[in-house]
Amino acid sequence: VIVFGPSGAGKSSVVNMLTAKDGNVPKAITSSSAQGVTFTATSYLKNINGEHVKVFDTAGLNEGSLGTVPGIQAIESLHSLILNIPPDGISLLVYVISATRVTILSKQNYEMFWETICHKQVKIVVIITGLEDEEDMDAWWGINKSVFDEYGMSFEGHACITSSTSFPELYDESKKKVDNLIHESLKDVTPW
Repeated sequence: VIVFGPSGAGKSSVVNMLTAKDGNVPKAITSSSAQGVTFTATSYLKNINGEHVKVFDTAGLNEGSLGTVPGIQAIESLHSLILNIPPDGISLLVYVISATRVTILSKQNYEMFWETICHKQVKIVVIITGLEDEEDMDAWWGINKSVFDEYGMSFEGHACITSSTSFPELYDESKKKVDNLIHESLKDVTPW
């Protein structure tokens, strides 16, 4: 499973929501900094509804040349990950994006991963973060799905969540949504 998206969207926080295979919780580095903190793709062995799954946390995209992870470095890191995928292949792409940041860059990231790198051969789902202030996080998708449609982005599943631990009840609800989304998306999948 490859988790990707723009810098600051909450990719590492989403990875941290998943339980480690052995019960220990090695944490992906997260930060509220204005610049990214994930420099290369890092794998974590997670237990998702009883199944062991290797999850890759990736460098953030779209920081620009002044970010801690320049765009070319992020793309090179992602390309290297794809070229060195283990023999069991890629089973799922998880696009993490902030609810406030659906832009043309969102479409370009989607196209780079799903169309260019994976040749539309891998299931792709989306996790929308930053919804802790919504009265009903799940309602966000129904209201905003048309924006993704306008950009030509389609997904085989979605989860509307908060990745912030400052909202314990919403976080626990979100963790279940992420687990279920990934678990259901991996059913009957042939890795690419």
